[in-house]
Amino acid sequence: MLGVALYNRAMDNVSAQSLAVVVADHDAAWATQFLAVEALIRRQVGDAVTAVDHIGSTSVPGLAAKPVIDVLVRVIDLDRIDARFDDAMAAVGFASRGEFAISGRRFYVRPADGQHLRTHVHLVPLWHRAAGDHLRFRDYLRVNDQLASRYGLLKRQLAQAYPDDIDTYMSGKADLMHRISGEARHYYANR
Repeated sequence: MLGVALYNRAMDNVSAQSLAVVVADHDAAWATQFLAVEALIRRQVGDAVTAVDHIGSTSVPGLAAKPVIDVLVRVIDLDRIDARFDDAMAAVGFASRGEFAISGRRFYVRPADGQHLRTHVHLVPLWHRAAGDHLRFRDYLRVNDQLASRYGLLKRQLAQAYPDDIDTYMSGKADLMHRISGEARHYYANR
């Protein structure tokens, strides 16, 4: 999982107001926001993209979430697309954050701008472990309503208790996230 200090460093160019910890009820518009980002990515570099998936809490129907669209982009050859993807993403408002603490991944951030929610794009090779982890986490919460509700409640409690402290918010949910990740890995390995 991504470290708190690294998360904050990725958000260097985002206004302090947008870093406030806000957890909202699930919004069906999040799926529409994802589809717009997917279309944008495919227009910019579609020929090199193998898959584009909506990940993170906004991708789980009914789950309360910080209104941030997380997008997982998988490619066959990261080296082949690296510089081209950086340029293409910069042209549409995304800042590159490099590997951002996960070897073999490229991370891009677009701040909220009134029309778009804050968006994170994770670019990885098709085989990358992070891809499987993100997808299993999402899919496991989609089929486990009780666990998703528990996770959503914890996020709400943490956001209410620490509205201006993203570090404590992130740390407070880390244990449950690790538990969910472990259960998801076990569940999908034994199906």
